[in-house]
Amino acid sequence: MRFGLGRARLAAVAVAVATCILGSALGGEASAGPKSPPNFLIIQTDDQGLDLFNEDAMPHTFQKIVGHGTVLSNYGVSTPLCCPSRAALLTGQYGHNNGVLRNGYELLNNKGQTLPVWLKQARYRTIHIGKYLNHYPQFAGAKPAPGWTNWQTLIDNNYYDYRFSDNGERVRYGDDAKDYVGRVLTQRAVATLKKKSDKPFFMDLDLEAPHADAGRGGSCSRDAIPDPREADDLIKAPLPDQPSFNEPDISDKPDFMQGLPILDSAVIHKVKRSYRCALTTMVGADRGINRILNALKRTGQLDDTMIVFISDNGVLRGQHRIPAGKAVAYRESVQVPAVIRMPAGFSAPSSLNPPTANIDLAPTILDLAGAEACREPGKCRTMDGRSMLGSLGGPGDPIPSDRTMLVELDKSHGPHLKSNENGHKGPCTYAGVRDSQWWYVRYTNVYDTEGNCQATDQREMYDLDDDGFQLANLYPPSPGNQAEATALAAKLATLEDCAGIAGRDAPVGGKPYCE
Repeated sequence: MRFGLGRARLAAVAVAVATCILGSALGGEASAGPKSPPNFLIIQTDDQGLDLFNEDAMPHTFQKIVGHGTVLSNYGVSTPLCCPSRAALLTGQYGHNNGVLRNGYELLNNKGQTLPVWLKQARYRTIHIGKYLNHYPQFAGAKPAPGWTNWQTLIDNNYYDYRFSDNGERVRYGDDAKDYVGRVLTQRAVATLKKKSDKPFFMDLDLEAPHADAGRGGSCSRDAIPDPREADDLIKAPLPDQPSFNEPDISDKPDFMQGLPILDSAVIHKVKRSYRCALTTMVGADRGINRILNALKRTGQLDDTMIVFISDNGVLRGQHRIPAGKAVAYRESVQVPAVIRMPAGFSAPSSLNPPTANIDLAPTILDLAGAEACREPGKCRTMDGRSMLGSLGGPGDPIPSDRTMLVELDKSHGPHLKSNENGHKGPCTYAGVRDSQWWYVRYTNVYDTEGNCQATDQREMYDLDDDGFQLANLYPPSPGNQAEATALAAKLATLEDCAGIAGRDAPVGGKPYCE
């Protein structure tokens, strides 16, 4: 990978592990072809960037998913924030089409037109376990969201002392070791997988890890909380060695970045603790993932299941002098771990290099399931993503290598942002594009020191081939980069209002097509 601990390393690990463990206990024997229709298991972590996708902390995930799967080496989220990222996954649409560009389930349009609804129409058991879109409990309480036939969902997003909806019935968990949220979600997933049915399943397992806790005490207070087995023995790993960490010169960055001070030793200590708590938390998550995969094997469902491992967004920890942040348009927050293990019978590659995003997951799943993005005939949602099936050993066109993806955020109508200790607010509205080489972002609103959005026009542009850590902003462009800057601006003007895919979808309200 050009970036940090890197994409190349993950791809290399995938190749090496696949070569070494083809005959592992979990590998199963290839069948004559995939079950039709197959099962689907999405495992989604919360705030896990590539810096936390660590083989030492997650050996089972690397062996059993990466080692038998396809690493999406240029995968990113369309909006690096919890709710918009999850909404994009469930709709196959960018936020400017599904309505969610900041946290809030209430913003989602056509709430009855989502992936679980479509799969339920195709006779799937649709199972949600764990976190859901932000503010859903405020909107509907413990009531299951549309489309889910089995709703086992957190009402409070804590590691301990939380409420839970068991198909509409409220259950409360305490602060004992057995109540640790990772253990509870794992147990519920395993128990659900053991239940026999003549219908295939779609399970969306949304983990709490490694999101920061709201305020529980202990050595990881206000950071990710490890499983009790590891709580007193944090991984003493150093921070990833990246030149963007505590970036010495940010004079080329937008104005809202230039006020950030150099991180002092006290801040760096907090950043290091945050990283170690989060990394240790992934050890317990990996243990739970292993139990779930073993349950799939024991019940004879492993070879018939497409397994997706992703995160909703990454988190900056000291890069570009940002002590902690995720809604900013840098690679640390946008590009996250993504691996797909196909059912038996597919000759999927060990890595997939063209640009992909969370908007591509719903089209891929529907394609493999033989389903449509329709609640009923004539009532459909036009997706902006593409099916990856043709790139994963199945039929259909492969993902274009020259594809350009949109990154967007709009918090301008959200709550007032309170001041922080250094007065840095960051952007509240931006849109940008990324492809296999270039990264271009235009900021149109930034927070002032009072927490209000103020109009601006600031831009960043990076050549990722030469500057994978985004150290040298090329905007305003030099004469040598002017043509590229013009082309990227034109591409952004098209994609920030795009809808659907040319040749697949009818035009939507005169909007240009997405890529």
